[in-house]
Amino acid sequence: MSAIAKRCSQMLGIVPGTTVALSVADDEVAGAVMSLFGSAGVEVCQQGADMGLVELAEAPGHAVDPAVRALIERVAPGGAVVAWLRAELAGHANTLAAHVGPMLDLEGVVVEPLGPGDGVLVKGVRRRRLDNKKTKRLRGMGHDIEPSVLVGRGGLSPETVAAARAAVERHGLIKVKLTPQCELDKGRAAVEIAWGTGSKLVQRVGKTALIYRPDVKLDPPVSHRRR
Repeated sequence: MSAIAKRCSQMLGIVPGTTVALSVADDEVAGAVMSLFGSAGVEVCQQGADMGLVELAEAPGHAVDPAVRALIERVAPGGAVVAWLRAELAGHANTLAAHVGPMLDLEGVVVEPLGPGDGVLVKGVRRRRLDNKKTKRLRGMGHDIEPSVLVGRGGLSPETVAAARAAVERHGLIKVKLTPQCELDKGRAAVEIAWGTGSKLVQRVGKTALIYRPDVKLDPPVSHRRR
């Protein structure tokens, strides 16, 4: 376990005087990491941080654990994040990176397998916030598209989130709308949709969320009104 802690620290590229957000449930690894950070002059903090290290039991599915989201949100945009995935994951590393990176709001993702039974390490940098110019452009494009996915009485079920993820992975920019039958809080639902699809929330107007995947080529669905 000390070898895992050492490799996590190496991948983060820790330097004295920096801060890190930490969430590791394994006591042995957590203790080893804390020792390494302490000897390197790195402070583990509960607020904003330069980098982050998080342990995951498995790759995110249709939703990202709120505690994991909270940790990632504490890391400054452009800061390094290493996720230790405990599960034995089959498949090509590039496929895993393409899925896990956006779900954890990361870009430039690399995957490093560990020893048998130890899982993998996923490293990326926190995606930067959309600037005003980009946001304005995306909002303008959003005027001409209709919702790709409707959220009904069933709420944000795995099937609904999967449909939204498939749509945004195809088009890069889509709208998701809550129907009158949906009882979810519209503000919270918009945030959940963005995280569940690995997207950025560009705008929410009423019960309609406009979401954007920075890693996907923009090809927004054409509005029926413009055909």
